[in-house]
Formats: sequence, C-alpha cells, structure tokens
Amino acid sequence: MKKVKVVFIEPPHVYLIQQQTQAPLGLMYLSAVLEKEGYDVQIARLDTANHKDWLKKIPEGDIYGLSAVSLDYATCKDIALVLRAHRKNRPIIIGGYHVTADLDTVLKNDGWLWDAISVGEGEGVITTILRDFEKNKLQKAYHGTLQPSLDTLPLPARHLIAEQGGNIFAYDKHYTQNKLSTVISSSRGCPFTCSFCGTQAMWQRKIRFRSAENIYNEIKHCIDIYGIRQFRFSDEAFSASWAHRVLPIN
Repeated sequence: MKKVKVVFIEPPHVYLIQQQTQAPLGLMYLSAVLEKEGYDVQIARLDTANHKDWLKKIPEGDIYGLSAVSLDYATCKDIALVLRAHRKNRPIIIGGYHVTADLDTVLKNDGWLWDAISVGEGEGVITTILRDFEKNKLQKAYHGTLQPSLDTLPLPARHLIAEQGGNIFAYDKHYTQNKLSTVISSSRGCPFTCSFCGTQAMWQRKIRFRSAENIYNEIKHCIDIYGIRQFRFSDEAFSASWAHRVLPIN
C-alpha cells in the first residue's frame, strides 16, 4: 500500500534578517510523530516572499500542512491560494497559535480555504487527521489535548531540514568549527496572560517540563549526529519556578 506523503510548509519570515535562524520546531515534532506511524513526511522551508518561487520549493504531496503565528497567517493564506491553484484536490490543513487563539474568526472568514484546522497541541491529534484523510472523512476542526508527558514525544525530525540553525551566538574556539546551532524546548507553557501572546490559548496557562534525562538525550543526539554544540531554548517561561511548572495557575 502506497504511503501517504505529507508535506509541511514553513512560511517565509520576511520580517527576519536571517530567514532560517529559528528551525520549525513544531513542524519537526509533528513530522517525527507521523514518521513513527509510517507516513512519508517532508518539510518545505520557504525563504522568499515571491509567490512564483514557492511551487519550486514545495514538493508534490498528498496533503499539505501549515502552522502559523498571527504574524505569519496572511502569508499562510497566500500559500494556500497558490496550492489551490496549482495542486488541485490536495487537502490543506493548518494549525498553530493563530487558529487556536481565534478559531471562530478563522472559520468565519477563511473556513473555505482550509480542509481541516488543528486547534491546540498537535502531536496528539495529527495522526487522527491523517487517518480521517485516508478515509476521506476530514473534519473541519480537530481539538488536540495536552500531552500528559512531554518525554513520550519522539525527538524532533531534524533530518528533514537542510539548515539546522542560524549563525552561532557565542564565539569560542571549541564551538566555532562548524558554526551550527539549533533550537530546543525543555518545557511548554506559561502561567501569565500577556495580552500580546497566544501562549495561554495554546497551553492553558499550564507548564509541563521534560525530564533532565530526556533533554540530555536530545542534546547528545544533536552533538553526535549533527555536530551541534550551541542551543537556543525556546521555552515560553524558561525561568518559571518549579511550582509553576507542575501546577496550573488560577
């Protein structure tokens, strides 16, 4: 039986000086989950705002997936329109902070554009979406639940991206030979409610931590496989107290 080919697309971040400084960690986690289930997965990283160049960089797939923060949502819509025009009858799904924080508006204004919308944490629901796709029974919205233990997630599929990270940020003779760095997450969530941030919509003001052993294994993997020795932690609240990390804040 032919494997379903999933193509995840990282939109261009034209507002960044270095387009690929921040590796698409969320898409790499989703890719790792799907690879574990036997799906054929690719990640296309777009680094230009020129619509004409996008199709050259997006492989043919059976289903396409995008993830957007609010700053990227308009670009994701443009990408979806290009796919609608040139990769007809291929479903397009979207997830991420923006659709999670404002699902009703997305459904009202753009519901016709998306075949399925993944709300909340995606790792627990992405396989359900793919199975429904295989049965031709995609739903409009899927609501993911928080993983009880982040240690159960497979390591991000870094082998699917060519460029692991941007320029290194701490110059030292031991770490400058290959000039590689990457992003890593040791926890998810934040107890605070900053008005400009979608974290509370995604993580429900709860913080979950990976174990020290699990983080060590990822760091060692990056060193052994990619020669990476510099890491940027992307935690929403890296300095939160231990009590905040294990308990919801009322």
